[in-house]
Amino acid sequence: MDLKSLFRPLFQSEFDELNQLNSAYYNDYITTRQRLEQCRSNDKKLKWFTSHRELRQWLFNNPVSERQYVSTSYDCDDFATALKLAAEADGYRIDIQWDLTGRFDPTGRRQPHALNSTKIGNYVYFIEPQTDAIVYEGVAD
Repeated sequence: MDLKSLFRPLFQSEFDELNQLNSAYYNDYITTRQRLEQCRSNDKKLKWFTSHRELRQWLFNNPVSERQYVSTSYDCDDFATALKLAAEADGYRIDIQWDLTGRFDPTGRRQPHALNSTKIGNYVYFIEPQTDAIVYEGVAD
C-alpha cells in the first residue's frame, strides 16, 4: 500500500468539502462576472452611492459578507474583489483599498488587509467586506 492510498481516507472529507466550497465560489464568481459584462455591454455608467442609507441597504441585500472565510483560498482580497464586482454588476462604484498599516485588520494583528472604499457626496467611506462595517475615512478633496 502506498502512502497516498493510506492517507486518502483521512483527508477525503476535508478535500471534498473544500472542493464544494471552491466550486460554489467559482460559480458565484462566474455569475458575477457575467452580470458585470452585461452591465458593461449595456454601456451602463457606474455611479457613486447617493446616501449612507442607500449604501447600507445595498450591503444588507448583498450576500458577499455571508461567505465563509478560508485563510488558504478565500481571504480578505477575495472578499474585496467580490464586493467590487457585485457593486459594478449593480451599477455602483466601489473600489478596492489596501491597508498596508494593518489599521483595519479584523484579527487585531495589524497585518496588511484588503477592504473597499466608496464615495457619498464628497466623503470617502471604507467598507469591511467581511462584515459590511462602514467607516468614515475623510473628505475626498
